[in-house]
Amino acid sequence: MEFMHYLMELIIKKVASDIELALNDESTLAHIINETLNFEKEMRCFGYSTELPSVLSVLTKDSCFYKWLKLEKELAMDHMDRMLSTETMWKTSYQDQSDVDDNKIPEFAEKFVTIIMSITDRYRYLINPGERLLFLQLQLDLLDDFRVRLLQLLREETKDTITSNFCAILNAVYYIANVLKDWSDMAFFLQMQYYKLQLKVLCTDSQHQSMEGSTGKMRHSNSQHNVLQA
Repeated sequence: MEFMHYLMELIIKKVASDIELALNDESTLAHIINETLNFEKEMRCFGYSTELPSVLSVLTKDSCFYKWLKLEKELAMDHMDRMLSTETMWKTSYQDQSDVDDNKIPEFAEKFVTIIMSITDRYRYLINPGERLLFLQLQLDLLDDFRVRLLQLLREETKDTITSNFCAILNAVYYIANVLKDWSDMAFFLQMQYYKLQLKVLCTDSQHQSMEGSTGKMRHSNSQHNVLQA
């Protein structure tokens, strides 16, 4: 563990230096963020303690954190645009095996769930509750955007509900609703719900602060961090 601690200290210095030079280059910054997240994940797999310094501390500095959030949103929106414009968006993953997929889930619905899951995987190792909540809000915003897109598709398809993709849209809604229901029972999202309730308490106690200001209070308050840390 001592060697891993020493290695982490070296990586933190290296990443901090590289990110400082890449803040105005989105492509390079995105690459560094990806490599940093992969490194953190590998270290956790080898049993690296959450009590020790983490390379994620570099990504969560204000100078980088909000750029990271922005990149995540742009990437997700780009994926959504592309998945809803492909010729195979209405097809199911098991189109040739009807007995495998009884719900006939369209390809675009499964890809959307994958996008949301990938974002969770990228921020799940963050320690600070306020930072996690900002990513959670990003996921909620993407979910709402997807809802609006489905409504637009639905309006286009209701002219002929028999021969159109009307049923595929309903299947997509049913599938995503069930996925969200399953996620609501997961320990990670139950923990996020607890954090969000704590944020509401902070907002109630500080009525003159905006929601964003309260989230920032969670990010920078060591006392709240110690109480809410997983």
